[in-house]
Amino acid sequence: MDGLRILLGIFLFVKGITFLEYSSDVLYIFSSDQEVLSLKNTSLITSTVHIVGGLMIALGCLTRFWLLC
Repeated sequence: MDGLRILLGIFLFVKGITFLEYSSDVLYIFSSDQEVLSLKNTSLITSTVHIVGGLMIALGCLTRFWLLC
């Protein structure tokens, strides 16, 4: 189970980095549901939660809390 938790954390971390690299694509996906002003904040928050949450899950810190988020 620890190996699965670590792999999930690494996957989420890499997904957060990918969101930052392809932020225009993320903005396009979010643009159908939200206003233009909040799109950049939404993209940044999504990336940040994936990166921080992925690291915390991989390291085992507050794992249940981050999995709920």
